[in-house]
Amino acid sequence: MRFSDLILLKIIKEKKMKKGNKTICVDFDGTLCCENFPKIGKRYFIHKIIGKYIKHLHEKGWSVVLFTLRDEKNEKYPFILKEAIEACEKWNIPIDRVNENSYEATKKYGYARKIKGDIYLDDRNFGLLGWILRRYNKT
Repeated sequence: MRFSDLILLKIIKEKKMKKGNKTICVDFDGTLCCENFPKIGKRYFIHKIIGKYIKHLHEKGWSVVLFTLRDEKNEKYPFILKEAIEACEKWNIPIDRVNENSYEATKKYGYARKIKGDIYLDDRNFGLLGWILRRYNKT
């Protein structure tokens, strides 16, 4: 797919999104699959549940942002972002944007490295939450 086609698809998706739409930002490595950077990690039951949850929110009108450190500008591994996007397509995980804010957020805040979201799914915060629940909710 040509770059111009990707831009056109992005514009069409943005127009389909409702104003005030909720956004979920999801990490790739460790969240949608096991951490195995720069390769794509294995997927276990928990990763599949997260994928189903993302798909469910997307069907309800949420915008999905792949919020990852993988970058096409990585000189050592130039295709790592493309591989992650292809993996999401293979796993039927909808992705609306990659590492970028919505048009509305950019218009309101200007360019920002931080992605505006309502929910952030990341193995780092899931890990802490899991530790807290196991540690303090023992009966």
